Amino acid sequence: MLFNDYFDNSYAEIVSYYPLIYADVQEMQAVLQSEGELVDGVKSGIERVFNNCFVDTADSISLSEYEKILGLDSKGMTLDERRRAVKSRLVSTGRLSAKMIDEMIRQYTGRETECLLVKPEELAPYEELLIMSDIDESRLIDIEQIKELIDERLPAHIAHKFSPAMPESIEISTEIEAYEFGLPQAGRYFCGQQILF
Repeated sequence: MLFNDYFDNSYAEIVSYYPLIYADVQEMQAVLQSEGELVDGVKSGIERVFNNCFVDTADSISLSEYEKILGLDSKGMTLDERRRAVKSRLVSTGRLSAKMIDEMIRQYTGRETECLLVKPEELAPYEELLIMSDIDESRLIDIEQIKELIDERLPAHIAHKFSPAMPESIEISTEIEAYEFGLPQAGRYFCGQQILF
C-alpha cells in the first residue's frame, strides 16, 4: 500500500480538514462525499499503476503486454505461472553462463539449479550440459515450459538435458507365503509332465 491511510476512506480525511461548522451543512457534506470518492479512485489508480511496474504484483492486463513483447503463450496458465514465466524470460538476457541458467530456472521453479558438464557414452567424445533442479512440490510447475525456456536460450550446438528432481514418497511392501508340501527330487519330474500315481 502506497498511502498511509489513517482514515477509513478519503471522505473522512477531507472532512477532518474542514471546520466543524460544515458538519451540519448537507450540501457541503454531499460535495465532500463526492470529492472523497474521486480521491479514493485516484489512490486506487496510482497503486494499480505502481504495482504494474513490477512483475510480482502486475495484474493480468500488464502481464499480457509483457507476454506479447517476450513472445510467450499463456493459454491455460494461472496468474502465478504467468508471472514466473515472464520473470524467467526477463532474467535470461545477456552472456550465457551457468549462473544465468541457474537464475533463469530459479525464477520459475523457486529452487536452486546445478549445471554440470558430463560425457555420456552415446555422445562420446562430446560433452553434454546436465541441468539439475529440485522442484518445489507446493508450486505447479510445467516442465515443458522450462525445457522450452532452456532450448530458446542455449545455442543449438550445446547438447543439454534438464533433470528435475521431485521429492516423492514411495511405499514398498512385500508379502510372503509359506507352504508345506513335499517337493519331488531334482531331475525326476519336468515342468508340464503328468505325474502318474
